[in-house]
Amino acid sequence: MASCIENIAGNIALNCAHPISGGYSGKGLYIPSEANPVLTRDAQNPRIISDITIAENAHVVSIDNEGATPFTGSTTTGTNENGRPQFVKTVQIMMPERGAAFAKNVVEPLVKSGRGGYLLLEKLDQVGDGSFELIGVQTPAKVVDPSTVVRNEYENGAAWTATLQSTEDFSEVVLFDTDYATTRAKFEALLEKAF
Repeated sequence: MASCIENIAGNIALNCAHPISGGYSGKGLYIPSEANPVLTRDAQNPRIISDITIAENAHVVSIDNEGATPFTGSTTTGTNENGRPQFVKTVQIMMPERGAAFAKNVVEPLVKSGRGGYLLLEKLDQVGDGSFELIGVQTPAKVVDPSTVVRNEYENGAAWTATLQSTEDFSEVVLFDTDYATTRAKFEALLEKAF
């Protein structure tokens, strides 16, 4: 059996002390385009977003997939569909809310507005760069097929589920500023503006 050092030398493992943990925590948020989000990009790497601000009275949507396999069916796939190499990102989300206000401000715009927005998802690998994935940066993440917006009163605690999709030039875009704790604080501040 090869040692960890041998695996690193063979490009099999990246870090013996902190091996990568795959998957999502289940926590996330959807930032609709109507919230007028402003992204601050890292000058050296446009795949790193160091800050996200939204309009003062705007809201985001809390996504809680902790009760199920987080974001089951979420994938990133390379494509040449638009005549150049890109990445199609598909994310299945669960929104455990109900009521007329949620229907008006969240569910119906997902199906009807077509504007889309950003998805910010927390990963299980909570080490800093790569811990918070941002989807929809180049083309907004939106519902491509309205039939994927579903609520069954007898499943998933009657939560709404939806499948959103985005096509981007970068395989991964992250929210990252300084370290994990600083980035986590920015994520939590955005969550405080959730419906």
